[in-house]
Amino acid sequence: MKTTSVTINISAELESRLKALAERMEKPVEEVLALALAEYADTWEDHLDTVDALKEGDDRVQVAVNDP
Repeated sequence: MKTTSVTINISAELESRLKALAERMEKPVEEVLALALAEYADTWEDHLDTVDALKEGDDRVQVAVNDP
């Protein structure tokens, strides 16, 4: 798989959180960041696909849960 580099500025607090996560996951920070970005892209692609489908009037099943 071909990779590319990205440079971003983040707060010191976020950097600290990411380092702590990476340590707990026993992974390099770069791998944790790549995973986070992939999950972000997946989530937003799904969300925007749903929004587009609703705009087009696609029928969707809706489930409602009533509190007893």
